[in-house]
Amino acid sequence: CELDWEEAFYRSVARSLGQKVNSDPMERLAICTPLKFLYKVCDSRFALEAILQGQSGLLSSIETPDDYTLALQTEYAYHAAKYKLEIPSALGWKFFRLRPYSFPSIRISQLASFLQLGKHLLSRVLEAQNYTELVAVFQISATEYWDSHYRFSQLTKATLPKVLGKNGIHTVLLNSALPFRFAYAHIQGDTELVAKTLQMYEGAAPDDNAIVRAFVEMGVSCQNAAQSQALLQLQKNYCEPNRCYLCPAWRICLEGKEE
Repeated sequence: CELDWEEAFYRSVARSLGQKVNSDPMERLAICTPLKFLYKVCDSRFALEAILQGQSGLLSSIETPDDYTLALQTEYAYHAAKYKLEIPSALGWKFFRLRPYSFPSIRISQLASFLQLGKHLLSRVLEAQNYTELVAVFQISATEYWDSHYRFSQLTKATLPKVLGKNGIHTVLLNSALPFRFAYAHIQGDTELVAKTLQMYEGAAPDDNAIVRAFVEMGVSCQNAAQSQALLQLQKNYCEPNRCYLCPAWRICLEGKEE
C-alpha cells in the first residue's frame, strides 16, 4: 500500500471479517474500493454501505429489489460516477455451508459500521490501553435492515440485530488489530507499545482450531492467544515442510515421553 498504514489496515480488517471462506473476496473488495474514497463519505453510514455493497456486485444481481435495495442502488450509482468506481468482476462470494450471520452481505454492512467510526482507524487501535478497550473498537453491527434479512430482498422469520460476535471480534483482533499494532510499534521503535501489545496477546483467549487442538493433544500447553499464535507459526514453519526434527514443540513432546 505504498507505506499507507491506514489503507493496509483497512484491507486487513476487511479480510478478517470475511473469515476463512470469504477472506479473499473481502480483501479484493477493499482493494477495489480505496479508503480515500470511503473517508469522503464516512459521516454517512448509508453512503458507506451503498458503495461497499455496490462494489461487491451483490446489489446488481437482485431480481426484485425492495425499497431499501433500490435506495442503495441509486446511492451507489451516484458515488460510482463521482469517484469513477467500477465493480470488479467475479469476486467469488461463497454462501454455501456458511452460517447466515457470516454471509458476505452481513459482513460488508459490518465493515461499513467500522468505517463510520471516522478517519485514523489504526490510531484507535494504537491508543487502546488494554484488551477490553481494543475489543470495544470492534463492537460493530450491520444496519437495521439486516435485522430481518440475510440476503437482499429476502425477509427472515426472526428479527435479530447482526452484531459482530465474540468469536468474530477475536478473529479480527488476532489477525489484524494486534499484528498491525505490534508491527507499527516495532517499526517506530516504541518498546512500551510493543510490550503492551504482547501483554494483550497474553491476556486474550487462545485460538480454538484443529491445529491448536492437535498440539494440545500432543501435550503442548496453550493458555492464551500468544501461545496459540506461536503454535500456528510452528505449524507453518515446521509441520507443513516436514521439519519435525527442528520443531521446539516436537522436542518438548519427546522429552515428556522420555521422562
